[in-house]
Amino acid sequence: MNETEQDKRFLKQIKKTLDKGSSRLDPGIQSRLTQIRFKSMESKSKGWFPEWMYQPTTKWASVACVLLLVVFYFGEPNKTHVGPGLEDIDLLTSTDVLELYEELEFYAWLAKENVGAG
Repeated sequence: MNETEQDKRFLKQIKKTLDKGSSRLDPGIQSRLTQIRFKSMESKSKGWFPEWMYQPTTKWASVACVLLLVVFYFGEPNKTHVGPGLEDIDLLTSTDVLELYEELEFYAWLAKENVGAG
């Protein structure tokens, strides 16, 4: 005899003993036990989770997709941000600006001379 058959026999014997004992109880106690039994059966039929948890799978998949979209859109760092010191690379690589730097002293002198003109 395997364990499952032995368990079944054991449970059957316990049920039989409890039924015998409950038949000898006071009618008021029997009534309360019956009420409690029905309440427990009602709560069991309602389930452990709230009703909103039993929505169709497509709704949950849609919610998951929206959450992933929000996380990836707002969670990713801004790729257009240039690090410190790199914003002048365009100025340094252009040839027009090099002429300005070569004649910087002339432009400074010109600015001093033109301060009073105007």
